[in-house]
Amino acid sequence: MIKKGKVVSLFYSAKDEAGNLVDSADENSPIEYIQGSDSILPALEAALEGKNEGDTFTVYLEAKDAYGESDENLFFDAPLEHFDGEVRPGMRFFAQFPDGEQLVTVVSVENGNVKIDANHPLAGKNLTFTVTVCGVRNATTAELEAGSPEKPASSCSSSSCGGCCGGCGGSCG
Repeated sequence: MIKKGKVVSLFYSAKDEAGNLVDSADENSPIEYIQGSDSILPALEAALEGKNEGDTFTVYLEAKDAYGESDENLFFDAPLEHFDGEVRPGMRFFAQFPDGEQLVTVVSVENGNVKIDANHPLAGKNLTFTVTVCGVRNATTAELEAGSPEKPASSCSSSSCGGCCGGCGGSCG
């Protein structure tokens, strides 16, 4: 059963309100995290609490509980001359900020200015997650200290271990 300190393997799909797939981790490349380590969306982690290996469920998250509302303060203009190469709406790149790099999206290019959105690409979107729990195990002391699961020493393909819940401990990929 999923509870604090357990390593959880899962695969999921996330769709916006129009039903468009906006994110996923499939059976061949599940994600692993330690429950209670704040590694995934808090509302999704709360929905996973108490679930068991093999459980499949759907959870609806409002934008505020997913990647947050879009913050108008995270839109800004930058001179086009500060960019190398072609710049067009929809492009994403990492920009340097005082507290480190952050993914940003080009909103528009007009009159020598580039309008940038530094919100998370899924900010402002209500999302529906369909999740399958494919593994639950106790975290090792080292994993708890590191705050993340250890990667397996060797990898395997989904055909040799049966996908997410196969012989490689839920870490196939």
